[in-house]
Amino acid sequence: EPYVLLNHTGQLTDVQVMAHELGHGLHLARCLRAQSAHSGMPSFALIEVPSTLAELMLVDNLLDGERDPARRLALQAGAIETAVQNVFMCSATAEWERGVYRMKAMGTALSVERLNTLWLEHNRQYLGDSSCGDEIVTRWSAYPHAVLYRFYMYAYAFSCLLALVLMRRRRHDPEAFAGRYLEFLDRGGSLPPAELLAPLGIE
Repeated sequence: EPYVLLNHTGQLTDVQVMAHELGHGLHLARCLRAQSAHSGMPSFALIEVPSTLAELMLVDNLLDGERDPARRLALQAGAIETAVQNVFMCSATAEWERGVYRMKAMGTALSVERLNTLWLEHNRQYLGDSSCGDEIVTRWSAYPHAVLYRFYMYAYAFSCLLALVLMRRRRHDPEAFAGRYLEFLDRGGSLPPAELLAPLGIE
C-alpha cells in the first residue's frame, strides 16, 4: 500500500504540503498500477501538475466553506504567493541554473560569489526590486534540485500554469473533468506530454 510520510504541526502550510504530496501520491499510485514499469513514471515536464492542482483544489474547497472576509483574503493571498513562487521564482531558478552550466562550459570557476551574483541577477529580472537583501543572495543554496535533478525547477513553473488552466476546466464541468483527469493520472509517462494533455483540452 502506498503512503506519504509528513511532519504535521497543525498549521495551514502543513495541510498545503499534505495536499501537494498527496497529489504526487495519487498520481504515482494510479499510473504505476495502470502502466508498466517502463512507462509508468511521469516525465519531469508533468510530474508537478497533480501536486500543484491538489494545492489549488484545497484552497478552492477551503474558500467554499470560509465566510470570514479576513480568512478568505488570507487564503487568496496565499494562493497568489504560491503561484508567484512557482512561476516567477522557479523560472528565475531555472534560468540561474542555465547560467551556471554556461559558466561551467566556459571554464569559469563556480565560486560562491559568482553563484550569488548570478542568482541575484536572475531574480531581479523576474521579481524586480522585491528580490533584495542578504537572505536573497544565497537562497540558491537552499534548493537541492539543481544538483539532484538537472533543470527540474522549470517543472514547477510549467505545472503551475497548467494547473491554473485545469482548475478553470474543472470549475466549468467538474464531472467531465474528473474522468479525463483520472485518465491523465493513469497514463503516467506512457505518452509524450502533449498527447497526455490533449484530452484535458490543453494544446
